[in-house]
Amino acid sequence: MMEYRKARPDELGKVIDFINLVFSMAHEPHDFKELLPKAYGDDACFLPEHYIAIENGYIEGVVGLLEGTLTVQGETIKTGVIGSVSAHKYAKGKGHMKACMAMALEDAKAKGIELMWLGGKRQRYEYFGFTQGGIGLHFGLNEDNFRHGMPHVDETPFTFAEIGPFVAQAHALHEQQAVHAGREEKDFELICRSWEKKGMAVLKNGQFAGYLVGNITELVLENEADCEGVLKAWHIAHGKEHVGVSAPVWNKQRARTLSKVAGSCRSGMIEMFRLNDFEKNIRLWLNLKASYARLTDGRFVLETEGERIAIEVKDNAVSVQKTDEAPDAVLSRLEAQDLLISNMRWVDTDNMPACVENWFPLPLSACSADGY
Repeated sequence: MMEYRKARPDELGKVIDFINLVFSMAHEPHDFKELLPKAYGDDACFLPEHYIAIENGYIEGVVGLLEGTLTVQGETIKTGVIGSVSAHKYAKGKGHMKACMAMALEDAKAKGIELMWLGGKRQRYEYFGFTQGGIGLHFGLNEDNFRHGMPHVDETPFTFAEIGPFVAQAHALHEQQAVHAGREEKDFELICRSWEKKGMAVLKNGQFAGYLVGNITELVLENEADCEGVLKAWHIAHGKEHVGVSAPVWNKQRARTLSKVAGSCRSGMIEMFRLNDFEKNIRLWLNLKASYARLTDGRFVLETEGERIAIEVKDNAVSVQKTDEAPDAVLSRLEAQDLLISNMRWVDTDNMPACVENWFPLPLSACSADGY
């Protein structure tokens, strides 16, 4: 007998065993308790919902939904990240993923989740309304960049330590960012330990000056002017020929600093997103863009998913609201999301107001530690 439903709390052990099996068979050995302790460890601080396919008492498919929040310039948006998507090797083609994803999306709607994202194959997840998008910056610095691009930068004041004794300061600094996920102070260190990464405190003359995660997916400093010294110290301390640094596009000072010296820089789409609330997402993320970029004056009415949304910018002030006006463009979900969040859009904008080329893509962003 085939059954599709939400997993019960007492079935979590079976779910973990199943996703360990599927991912280990498909890739390399996986232990989700170790890889993602915030969701699957003994001290987990996030409890994902799991939507499962069961036949004759055995799990054959799983989709997970991890709820959270993002705060964008002081306003919070409810998020849901899809992960642990898996089907048993011998159950391929039975439609388990389709059924479980449908349950997850319906539940996300009922929970009021406004923004969703995941990582995975483009065409697979476009069927479920997800679009490649967001803006991520990644800089690569090699030995020559440090030696010749930072010859007078003094790295000696900077050292690194386990984040444990500095969690309160790191958490407070994290909360000050223009965009940050909901992380409880008591869970901060655990969240940083996602996917074989860990958080480290940055010390300047022995005093807390910031924190970083991984190599280096997240770097948050009390004084942005310390960036070059911190990276040079990290380079020396770890004997690395190459240091990779991810940076949010809204941190213009970081982007300028690293663009000046980095051997490589790429700007690309970071995840696949689904906008469940178009109006709120456009308003929050376009206002964020207005905080670091000059936006062109204009007005654009978009119709999508049965709603018409009027977007207007005047003197860099953003207004977004529902309207009954005639639309400038009528787009499907995927078309609208491509216009709004994609760096390399395929939607034709030739007959749209010129301002759309300046306003979009919206700067959606998320740190890997807050993923699934």
